[in-house]
Amino acid sequence: MRNYSQEVINFLLNQGGNIIVTLRDNSVYVGTLVPGYGSHYRLIPPTINDGGMGFSRSDIKQIVLFNGLIFPKEMSGPHKILNILELNDLVNKAGYEFI
Repeated sequence: MRNYSQEVINFLLNQGGNIIVTLRDNSVYVGTLVPGYGSHYRLIPPTINDGGMGFSRSDIKQIVLFNGLIFPKEMSGPHKILNILELNDLVNKAGYEFI
């Protein structure tokens, strides 16, 4: 399985804002992507009492924006969109809910 390109990761780091990340173990996290140590990254959640989650680029299975866009693994790759029910399920799996 291919990893997300460094170009995509850099774009998301520069863009800021919350994203939804599914890791290869099927765990789901919501937060802002920031550089970590070495080749790792951190996802800082929107909740005040959570320190975030660290992972490497190879751990990332899928990145989804809050508009439902599944971010491609390459900048020129095909874009896919989740429907609202799929997006809601993903956010719920991360421990959040839309209101």
